[in-house]
Amino acid sequence: MKIMALSDFHGATHVLTPLKEKIEHVNPSILTFSGDIVKGYSRGDEWLAARDENRDPQITEAIKKEEQEDLQFYNTFFTFLDQLSIPVFMVPGNMDAPESRFLNSAPHQYVVHNSLKRTPVVITGFGGEITEDKTEDFFVLQYPRKTVMDAIKPFSDQKVTIVITHSPPVSSLSFEEGQEKGSMVVNDLIDLLHPDYLFCGHAHKTQGAEQIKSTFVVNPGALKYGNYSIIEGDLVEFGQLGSL
Repeated sequence: MKIMALSDFHGATHVLTPLKEKIEHVNPSILTFSGDIVKGYSRGDEWLAARDENRDPQITEAIKKEEQEDLQFYNTFFTFLDQLSIPVFMVPGNMDAPESRFLNSAPHQYVVHNSLKRTPVVITGFGGEITEDKTEDFFVLQYPRKTVMDAIKPFSDQKVTIVITHSPPVSSLSFEEGQEKGSMVVNDLIDLLHPDYLFCGHAHKTQGAEQIKSTFVVNPGALKYGNYSIIEGDLVEFGQLGSL
């Protein structure tokens, strides 16, 4: 099985033409996407400002206007995926908020967030920023440990082939520009499910692969920079799209 793993599109529509050419050349069996379709700058900036100023975030006029941009990015990205002739599986990223906007925009057959699909292989996942105890689903997507583990534990009796997350496990793939972007909850998902593969994102520039116990973990790097990965067995090829 040949897998193309992608993550962190962030509204970079200029990558779609070279990506389509690469997909046609590679002809993968499936495509995985680890979240962050939209930019969400206004929501994210307000969220961070409110945290720094120790106040509740507010829905500003900029955030209201940003909704139309989000919807356009979703439409463009999913229209692109609809044109492909291969199965696609994905979770939302931390910027793909509100959760309801992502879920209402994404074709059901693509989404493995908080769910499990059995075709062509057994795949599950959980998106957003996975944390120990934080919850947010409007300005950004943050999910606490209990929510994630309660959702995924029922799948522990399955032979799961692939897990897709946005947050990476704490590993060599999670530390970026002096900041730890991984979550030990993802490490615990690996211990719970023992998947063959885990595909993640969130750490945009930490492109790489690492074996964690019996699981081959891959962060393909950010698609907005043209990054992608191709996986066959325990071999992985990292590449960058041309014509950017």
